[in-house]
Amino acid sequence: MFGQISVPYLLVYYIVNTIIIWTLGVWVIAADDPTIDKKKGQKVKFDLSHLIPAPLWGFIVALPFIYIPWLKTHLLVNFVSMTLTDIGGLVTPLSLIYIGIILKQFGISSIKIDFHLILTLIGRFIISPVIMAVIVFAGLKMGIQMNGIFHKTLIIQAATPTLAVLPILASNYHSDVKFATNVVVATSTLFIVVVPVIMVLQSI
Repeated sequence: MFGQISVPYLLVYYIVNTIIIWTLGVWVIAADDPTIDKKKGQKVKFDLSHLIPAPLWGFIVALPFIYIPWLKTHLLVNFVSMTLTDIGGLVTPLSLIYIGIILKQFGISSIKIDFHLILTLIGRFIISPVIMAVIVFAGLKMGIQMNGIFHKTLIIQAATPTLAVLPILASNYHSDVKFATNVVVATSTLFIVVVPVIMVLQSI
C-alpha cells in the first residue's frame, strides 16, 4: 500500500506480532483447553518451533547479506538477491488469491453475525488501530523520531485480518473451531473495506 519503503516497517511489526501470537496468544488459547485437567497437574505443551516461521527464517538468513559489505558485492549474492526480489513481488497477488480461496471455501454466507463476532470485529478494526495510534502519538510527543510511513504502516497492520492459522490453533487446543473460522472469514472480508477508511482517516 505504501510501496517498497514500507517493507522494513511491516517486517518489524510482523516479527513482534509473530512472537506475541506464538507465546502469549497460544498460552491464552491453551488455557481454555477443556481436555487439560489442571487439578491433576496436566500442562499444555507448546511447539516452540512456531516462534520462527519461514518468513522469519528468511529475515534471519538475510541479515548477513545486509550488514557484511563483501556479501553485498558478490556476484552470486546479487544474482540470488535479484531472483528472490522478483519472487517477493508475487507475495501480494498470492495473498489476494489466498484470501479468495478462503472466501470461496467457506463462503461469505457462512459468516454468522452474533454478539461475540461483533465484539471481535470492534476489537480488531477499531480498538486495535486506536491503541496503536495512541502509542504512536505518545511516542511522537516523547520526542521519538518516527517516519510518517512507519506509523501509518503500524496503524494499518494493527487492523489486518486475523491470522489464518487461528482455526488450526483452536483445533489443536480443542477450542471453538467454527467461531475461529468465522472470525478469519469475517475479518478477511471486511478488511477490504476497513483499509481505505483507515487510510482516509490518516490523511486528514
